[in-house]
Amino acid sequence: MNMKKIISFFIVACCAMCATAAKVVWQIGVADNSGTELALGPSEYKKFLAHDFGYEDRYFLVGTSVDKNDFPYVLPGPDDTWGGTWSTSGWRTHDANILFGIKKLPKHGKWKLVVDLVDANSSRSVVKVMVNSAEKKFEIKGHSKGVLEGNLQDAKEQILEFPISADDLKKGGNMVTVSVLEGGWIVFDQIRLEGADELVLEKNNEYAFLRNVAPAEYEMEMDGAKIQPLLVDVEHLSGNPKLSVKLDGIDVFSAQLDTARYVFEVPMPAVKKSRKSEYQVFVDGQLLEKGIIIRSPQKIQTFADYVDTKIGTAHSRWMIAPGPWMPFSMVKMPTPSSARLTKFLMAGKVLISVLRLKRSLQMSSRTPRLSFGTVRRVYSNSRTSLTVHAL
Repeated sequence: MNMKKIISFFIVACCAMCATAAKVVWQIGVADNSGTELALGPSEYKKFLAHDFGYEDRYFLVGTSVDKNDFPYVLPGPDDTWGGTWSTSGWRTHDANILFGIKKLPKHGKWKLVVDLVDANSSRSVVKVMVNSAEKKFEIKGHSKGVLEGNLQDAKEQILEFPISADDLKKGGNMVTVSVLEGGWIVFDQIRLEGADELVLEKNNEYAFLRNVAPAEYEMEMDGAKIQPLLVDVEHLSGNPKLSVKLDGIDVFSAQLDTARYVFEVPMPAVKKSRKSEYQVFVDGQLLEKGIIIRSPQKIQTFADYVDTKIGTAHSRWMIAPGPWMPFSMVKMPTPSSARLTKFLMAGKVLISVLRLKRSLQMSSRTPRLSFGTVRRVYSNSRTSLTVHAL
Protein backbone atom coordinates (compact mmCIF):
# COMPACT_ATOMS: atom_id res chain seq x y z
CA MET A 1 0.00 0.00 0.00
CA ASN A 2 2.83 2.34 0.93
CA MET A 3 4.58 1.48 -2.31
CA LYS A 4 1.44 2.43 -4.29
CA LYS A 5 1.29 5.79 -2.48
CA ILE A 6 4.95 6.44 -3.26
CA ILE A 7 4.44 5.62 -6.94
CA SER A 8 1.30 7.79 -7.11
CA PHE A 9 3.11 10.68 -5.45
CA PHE A 10 6.02 10.32 -7.90
CA ILE A 11 3.67 10.38 -10.91
CA VAL A 12 1.83 13.47 -9.61
CA ALA A 13 5.14 15.24 -8.94
CA CYS A 14 6.39 14.46 -12.46
CA CYS A 15 3.15 15.75 -14.00
CA ALA A 16 3.43 18.94 -11.95
CA MET A 17 7.02 19.45 -13.10
CA CYS A 18 6.04 18.92 -16.73
CA ALA A 19 3.16 21.36 -16.43
CA THR A 20 5.50 23.99 -14.98
CA ALA A 21 8.08 23.43 -17.69
CA ALA A 22 5.44 23.75 -20.42
CA LYS A 23 4.09 27.13 -19.35
CA VAL A 24 2.91 29.14 -22.36
CA VAL A 25 4.82 32.43 -22.57
CA TRP A 26 2.74 33.75 -25.49
CA GLN A 27 0.50 32.32 -28.17
CA ILE A 28 -1.18 33.31 -31.42
CA GLY A 29 -4.37 31.45 -32.29
CA VAL A 30 -6.23 28.67 -30.47
CA ALA A 31 -5.18 25.02 -30.66
CA ASP A 32 -8.47 23.77 -32.10
CA ASN A 33 -7.27 22.39 -35.47
CA SER A 34 -8.73 25.38 -37.26
CA GLY A 35 -7.42 28.73 -38.49
CA THR A 36 -10.82 30.41 -38.19
CA GLU A 37 -9.70 32.81 -35.44
CA LEU A 38 -6.82 34.12 -37.58
CA ALA A 39 -6.91 36.78 -40.31
CA LEU A 40 -8.54 35.67 -43.59
CA GLY A 41 -9.48 32.35 -42.01
CA PRO A 42 -10.76 29.87 -42.76
CA SER A 43 -10.78 30.18 -46.57
CA GLU A 44 -9.96 33.66 -47.95
CA TYR A 45 -6.41 32.81 -49.04
CA LYS A 46 -6.79 34.65 -52.35
CA LYS A 47 -6.92 37.96 -50.43
CA PHE A 48 -3.46 37.36 -48.91
CA LEU A 49 -1.61 39.86 -51.13
CA ALA A 50 -4.46 42.38 -51.09
CA HIS A 51 -4.06 42.65 -47.30
CA ASP A 52 -0.28 43.14 -47.58
CA PHE A 53 0.59 39.99 -45.65
CA GLY A 54 3.95 38.28 -46.13
CA TYR A 55 6.18 41.31 -46.62
CA GLU A 56 9.39 41.74 -44.63
CA ASP A 57 8.19 44.85 -42.82
CA ARG A 58 4.83 43.36 -41.79
CA TYR A 59 4.78 42.03 -38.23
CA PHE A 60 2.64 40.77 -35.38
CA LEU A 61 3.52 42.41 -32.04
CA VAL A 62 2.73 40.12 -29.11
CA GLY A 63 0.60 41.98 -26.58
CA THR A 64 -0.57 44.64 -29.05
CA SER A 65 -1.59 43.04 -32.36
CA VAL A 66 -4.89 41.19 -32.79
CA ASP A 67 -5.01 37.59 -34.06
CA LYS A 68 -8.04 38.11 -36.31
CA ASN A 69 -6.61 41.23 -37.96
CA ASP A 70 -2.82 40.92 -37.96
CA PHE A 71 -1.80 37.27 -38.39
CA PRO A 72 -2.89 35.32 -41.52
CA TYR A 73 -4.22 31.79 -41.24
CA VAL A 74 -2.16 30.78 -44.27
CA LEU A 75 1.36 31.34 -45.58
CA PRO A 76 1.91 30.66 -49.31
CA GLY A 77 4.96 28.95 -50.73
CA PRO A 78 6.88 29.66 -53.94
CA ASP A 79 4.67 27.18 -55.83
CA ASP A 80 1.50 29.15 -55.14
CA THR A 81 0.55 31.57 -57.92
CA TRP A 82 -1.99 33.28 -55.64
CA GLY A 83 1.02 34.24 -53.48
CA GLY A 84 2.75 36.12 -56.30
CA THR A 85 4.77 33.45 -58.09
CA TRP A 86 4.53 33.50 -61.90
CA SER A 87 6.65 32.45 -64.86
CA THR A 88 7.64 36.04 -65.66
CA SER A 89 8.22 37.19 -62.08
CA GLY A 90 10.12 34.26 -60.56
CA TRP A 91 9.68 32.59 -57.18
CA ARG A 92 8.07 34.53 -54.39
CA THR A 93 8.63 33.76 -50.70
CA HIS A 94 6.79 35.30 -47.75
CA ASP A 95 7.55 35.93 -44.09
CA ALA A 96 5.34 35.81 -41.01
CA ASN A 97 7.18 37.98 -38.45
CA ILE A 98 6.41 37.99 -34.73
CA LEU A 99 7.91 40.61 -32.39
CA PHE A 100 7.99 40.36 -28.60
CA GLY A 101 9.91 42.04 -25.79
CA ILE A 102 11.52 40.28 -22.83
CA LYS A 103 11.83 42.06 -19.49
CA LYS A 104 13.39 39.24 -17.46
CA LEU A 105 15.42 36.41 -19.03
CA PRO A 106 16.86 33.60 -16.87
CA LYS A 107 20.41 32.57 -17.74
CA HIS A 108 19.82 28.84 -18.00
CA GLY A 109 16.21 28.41 -19.03
CA LYS A 110 14.95 26.24 -21.87
CA TRP A 111 12.00 26.94 -24.15
CA LYS A 112 10.31 25.55 -27.21
CA LEU A 113 8.69 27.36 -30.13
CA VAL A 114 5.75 25.30 -31.37
CA VAL A 115 4.31 25.92 -34.84
CA ASP A 116 1.05 23.96 -34.88
CA LEU A 117 -0.30 23.54 -38.43
CA VAL A 118 -3.79 22.45 -39.44
CA ASP A 119 -2.20 20.96 -42.55
CA ALA A 120 0.11 21.79 -45.45
CA ASN A 121 0.33 21.45 -49.21
CA SER A 122 -0.10 17.82 -50.22
CA SER A 123 2.98 17.89 -52.44
CA ARG A 124 5.77 19.36 -50.27
CA SER A 125 6.68 22.34 -48.11
CA VAL A 126 10.10 23.37 -46.77
CA VAL A 127 9.46 25.57 -43.74
CA LYS A 128 12.16 27.74 -42.18
CA VAL A 129 11.70 28.97 -38.61
CA MET A 130 13.99 31.62 -37.13
CA VAL A 131 14.25 32.86 -33.55
CA ASN A 132 16.49 35.90 -33.79
CA SER A 133 19.64 34.46 -35.45
CA ALA A 134 18.92 30.79 -34.66
CA GLU A 135 17.14 28.83 -37.37
CA LYS A 136 15.74 25.41 -38.18
CA LYS A 137 14.25 23.93 -41.36
CA PHE A 138 11.46 21.38 -41.65
CA GLU A 139 10.43 19.44 -44.75
CA ILE A 140 6.82 18.33 -44.48
CA LYS A 141 4.10 16.87 -46.70
CA GLY A 142 0.46 17.64 -46.12
CA HIS A 143 -2.62 15.53 -46.66
CA SER A 144 -5.71 17.53 -47.60
CA LYS A 145 -6.03 20.10 -50.40
CA GLY A 146 -9.39 21.18 -49.04
CA VAL A 147 -7.90 22.79 -45.92
CA LEU A 148 -7.00 25.86 -47.94
CA GLU A 149 -10.72 26.31 -48.75
CA GLY A 150 -11.79 25.75 -45.13
CA ASN A 151 -12.68 22.07 -45.51
CA LEU A 152 -11.08 20.45 -42.43
CA GLN A 153 -12.54 16.94 -42.59
CA ASP A 154 -9.42 15.28 -44.00
CA ALA A 155 -6.86 17.62 -42.39
CA LYS A 156 -3.64 16.10 -41.05
CA GLU A 157 -2.14 18.09 -38.19
CA GLN A 158 1.57 18.92 -38.43
CA ILE A 159 3.50 20.13 -35.36
CA LEU A 160 6.91 21.76 -35.82
CA GLU A 161 8.96 22.11 -32.62
CA PHE A 162 12.04 24.29 -32.27
CA PRO A 163 13.96 23.91 -28.95
CA ILE A 164 15.66 27.17 -27.95
CA SER A 165 17.93 28.19 -25.09
CA ALA A 166 18.65 31.41 -23.25
CA ASP A 167 21.47 32.06 -25.73
CA ASP A 168 18.93 32.27 -28.57
CA LEU A 169 16.87 34.96 -26.82
CA LYS A 170 17.81 38.37 -25.45
CA LYS A 171 16.47 40.92 -23.03
CA GLY A 172 14.57 43.55 -25.01
CA GLY A 173 13.28 43.05 -28.55
CA ASN A 174 13.10 39.55 -30.12
CA MET A 175 11.74 38.30 -33.45
CA VAL A 176 10.37 35.00 -34.75
CA THR A 177 10.09 34.52 -38.52
CA VAL A 178 8.31 31.67 -40.32
CA SER A 179 8.89 31.26 -44.07
CA VAL A 180 8.11 28.67 -46.74
CA LEU A 181 11.29 28.35 -48.81
CA GLU A 182 10.18 25.62 -51.20
CA GLY A 183 6.93 23.96 -52.17
CA GLY A 184 3.44 25.09 -51.25
CA TRP A 185 1.29 26.66 -48.54
CA ILE A 186 0.91 25.93 -44.85
CA VAL A 187 -2.20 26.67 -42.73
CA PHE A 188 -1.67 27.76 -39.11
CA ASP A 189 -3.59 26.47 -36.12
CA GLN A 190 -1.47 28.09 -33.41
CA ILE A 191 2.05 29.42 -32.77
CA ARG A 192 3.25 29.51 -29.19
CA LEU A 193 6.39 29.90 -27.10
CA GLU A 194 6.43 27.64 -24.06
CA GLY A 195 8.98 26.90 -21.38
CA ALA A 196 10.33 27.98 -18.00
CA ASP A 197 8.06 30.43 -16.22
CA GLU A 198 10.97 32.62 -15.04
CA LEU A 199 10.80 34.45 -18.38
CA VAL A 200 8.79 37.66 -18.10
CA LEU A 201 7.50 39.57 -21.13
CA GLU A 202 7.92 43.32 -21.45
CA LYS A 203 4.80 45.46 -21.46
CA ASN A 204 4.65 47.24 -24.82
CA ASN A 205 4.99 51.00 -25.05
CA GLU A 206 2.04 52.67 -26.78
CA TYR A 207 4.16 54.63 -29.23
CA ALA A 208 7.26 52.58 -30.14
CA PHE A 209 8.82 49.12 -29.95
CA LEU A 210 12.58 48.92 -29.51
CA ARG A 211 13.95 46.11 -31.65
CA ASN A 212 17.62 46.40 -30.74
CA VAL A 213 20.37 48.66 -29.38
CA ALA A 214 24.02 47.92 -30.17
CA PRO A 215 27.29 49.77 -30.83
CA ALA A 216 28.21 49.90 -34.52
CA GLU A 217 31.21 47.94 -35.74
CA TYR A 218 32.54 51.04 -37.47
CA GLU A 219 33.45 54.66 -36.86
CA MET A 220 32.65 57.75 -38.90
CA GLU A 221 33.66 61.38 -38.98
CA MET A 222 31.23 64.12 -37.93
CA ASP A 223 32.20 67.81 -37.69
CA GLY A 224 35.88 66.91 -37.79
CA ALA A 225 35.67 64.38 -34.93
CA LYS A 226 35.49 60.60 -34.96
CA ILE A 227 32.40 58.92 -33.55
CA GLN A 228 31.24 55.35 -33.04
CA PRO A 229 27.47 55.24 -33.65
CA LEU A 230 25.10 53.57 -31.26
CA LEU A 231 22.57 51.83 -33.52
CA VAL A 232 19.04 52.23 -32.17
CA ASP A 233 16.58 50.08 -34.13
CA VAL A 234 13.03 51.21 -33.33
CA GLU A 235 9.59 50.47 -34.75
CA HIS A 236 7.05 53.32 -34.67
CA LEU A 237 3.62 52.20 -33.42
CA SER A 238 1.44 55.29 -33.05
CA GLY A 239 1.35 59.05 -32.58
CA ASN A 240 4.27 61.42 -33.09
CA PRO A 241 6.49 60.69 -30.07
CA LYS A 242 9.94 62.06 -29.31
CA LEU A 243 12.70 59.48 -28.98
CA SER A 244 15.74 60.51 -26.95
CA VAL A 245 18.96 58.77 -25.92
CA LYS A 246 21.28 59.31 -22.97
CA LEU A 247 24.85 58.01 -22.79
CA ASP A 248 26.39 57.82 -19.33
CA GLY A 249 23.68 60.19 -18.12
CA ILE A 250 24.24 62.81 -20.84
CA ASP A 251 21.68 63.65 -23.52
CA VAL A 252 23.25 62.81 -26.89
CA PHE A 253 20.35 62.43 -29.33
CA SER A 254 16.66 63.11 -29.98
CA ALA A 255 14.28 62.73 -32.94
CA GLN A 256 10.56 62.71 -33.69
CA LEU A 257 8.98 59.45 -34.90
CA ASP A 258 6.05 59.48 -37.27
CA THR A 259 5.90 56.21 -39.21
CA ALA A 260 7.64 52.94 -40.08
CA ARG A 261 10.95 51.56 -38.81
CA TYR A 262 14.12 53.53 -38.10
CA VAL A 263 17.75 52.64 -37.44
CA PHE A 264 19.30 55.72 -35.83
CA GLU A 265 23.05 56.29 -35.70
CA VAL A 266 23.36 57.93 -32.30
CA PRO A 267 26.77 59.65 -32.09
CA MET A 268 29.16 58.46 -29.38
CA PRO A 269 32.72 59.85 -29.15
CA ALA A 270 35.21 57.32 -30.52
CA VAL A 271 37.47 55.65 -27.95
CA LYS A 272 41.10 54.48 -28.17
CA LYS A 273 40.55 51.44 -25.93
CA SER A 274 37.55 49.38 -24.84
CA ARG A 275 35.28 50.83 -22.17
CA LYS A 276 31.80 50.27 -20.78
CA SER A 277 29.01 52.81 -21.08
CA GLU A 278 25.40 52.90 -19.97
CA TYR A 279 22.68 53.90 -22.42
CA GLN A 280 19.07 54.89 -21.81
CA VAL A 281 16.39 55.15 -24.50
CA PHE A 282 13.28 57.24 -23.81
CA VAL A 283 10.01 57.82 -25.67
CA ASP A 284 8.25 61.03 -24.63
CA GLY A 285 10.27 60.99 -21.43
CA GLN A 286 9.31 57.41 -20.51
CA LEU A 287 12.21 54.97 -20.15
CA LEU A 288 11.98 52.34 -22.88
CA GLU A 289 15.22 50.47 -22.21
CA LYS A 290 18.56 50.83 -20.47
CA GLY A 291 21.66 48.69 -20.61
CA ILE A 292 25.43 48.40 -20.76
CA ILE A 293 27.42 48.41 -24.01
CA ILE A 294 31.11 47.94 -24.80
CA ARG A 295 32.65 50.72 -26.89
CA SER A 296 35.88 49.93 -28.72
CA PRO A 297 38.07 51.26 -31.58
CA GLN A 298 36.65 50.45 -35.04
CA LYS A 299 37.53 51.06 -38.69
CA ILE A 300 36.26 54.15 -40.49
CA GLN A 301 33.03 53.70 -42.48
CA THR A 302 32.71 55.33 -45.90
CA PHE A 303 29.58 56.01 -47.95
CA ALA A 304 30.50 53.09 -50.20
CA ASP A 305 30.33 50.75 -47.19
CA TYR A 306 26.61 51.50 -46.88
CA VAL A 307 25.87 50.24 -50.39
CA ASP A 308 23.47 47.35 -50.70
CA THR A 309 23.31 46.17 -54.31
CA LYS A 310 20.04 44.35 -53.65
CA ILE A 311 18.10 47.51 -52.84
CA GLY A 312 14.93 47.65 -54.90
CA THR A 313 15.25 44.11 -56.23
CA ALA A 314 12.98 42.34 -53.71
CA HIS A 315 9.65 41.13 -55.13
CA SER A 316 10.54 42.59 -58.55
CA ARG A 317 10.01 40.97 -61.93
CA TRP A 318 13.05 39.69 -63.78
CA MET A 319 12.38 42.44 -66.35
CA ILE A 320 13.81 44.91 -63.81
CA ALA A 321 16.93 44.73 -65.99
CA PRO A 322 18.25 46.78 -67.67
CA GLY A 323 16.68 49.56 -65.54
CA PRO A 324 19.18 49.39 -62.66
CA TRP A 325 22.07 49.50 -65.13
CA MET A 326 20.95 52.65 -66.88
CA PRO A 327 22.40 54.75 -68.46
CA PHE A 328 24.48 51.79 -69.62
CA SER A 329 21.51 50.26 -71.45
CA MET A 330 21.98 46.54 -72.05
CA VAL A 331 25.71 46.70 -71.26
CA LYS A 332 26.88 45.50 -67.88
CA MET A 333 30.08 46.95 -66.49
CA PRO A 334 32.75 44.25 -66.07
CA THR A 335 34.06 43.58 -62.58
CA PRO A 336 37.50 45.22 -62.20
CA SER A 337 40.35 43.47 -60.43
CA SER A 338 40.42 46.07 -57.64
CA ALA A 339 37.94 45.27 -54.88
CA ARG A 340 37.86 48.91 -53.77
CA LEU A 341 37.09 50.10 -57.30
CA THR A 342 34.38 47.46 -57.61
CA LYS A 343 32.64 48.78 -54.50
CA PHE A 344 32.66 52.36 -55.79
CA LEU A 345 31.34 51.32 -59.20
CA MET A 346 28.55 49.41 -57.46
CA ALA A 347 27.81 52.52 -55.41
CA GLY A 348 27.41 54.53 -58.62
CA LYS A 349 25.06 52.00 -60.16
CA VAL A 350 22.97 51.71 -57.01
CA LEU A 351 22.75 55.50 -56.70
CA ILE A 352 21.26 55.61 -60.19
CA SER A 353 18.85 52.81 -59.21
CA VAL A 354 17.77 54.67 -56.05
CA LEU A 355 17.09 57.87 -57.99
CA ARG A 356 14.95 55.97 -60.49
CA LEU A 357 13.23 54.08 -57.66
CA LYS A 358 12.57 57.32 -55.78
CA ARG A 359 10.82 58.70 -58.85
CA SER A 360 8.62 55.62 -59.18
CA LEU A 361 7.74 55.73 -55.47
CA GLN A 362 6.72 59.36 -55.73
CA MET A 363 4.19 58.35 -58.35
CA SER A 364 2.83 55.47 -56.24
CA SER A 365 0.03 55.57 -53.70
CA ARG A 366 2.50 55.10 -50.84
CA THR A 367 4.37 58.22 -49.77
CA PRO A 368 8.09 57.49 -49.29
CA ARG A 369 10.01 58.85 -46.31
CA LEU A 370 13.46 60.19 -47.07
CA SER A 371 15.40 61.46 -44.09
CA PHE A 372 18.89 62.93 -44.20
CA GLY A 373 21.75 62.94 -41.77
CA THR A 374 20.90 61.14 -38.56
CA VAL A 375 18.83 58.32 -40.06
CA ARG A 376 20.91 56.09 -42.28
CA ARG A 377 18.26 53.49 -43.05
CA VAL A 378 14.59 54.21 -43.43
CA TYR A 379 12.02 51.44 -43.86
CA SER A 380 9.33 53.54 -45.46
CA ASN A 381 7.72 51.38 -48.08
CA SER A 382 6.59 47.79 -47.70
CA ARG A 383 8.36 46.85 -50.91
CA THR A 384 11.61 48.76 -50.56
CA SER A 385 14.23 49.85 -48.08
CA LEU A 386 16.41 52.84 -48.90
CA THR A 387 19.73 54.08 -47.58
CA VAL A 388 19.94 57.86 -47.69
CA HIS A 389 22.86 60.08 -46.75
CA ALA A 390 23.45 63.81 -46.45
CA LEU A 391 26.28 64.57 -48.86
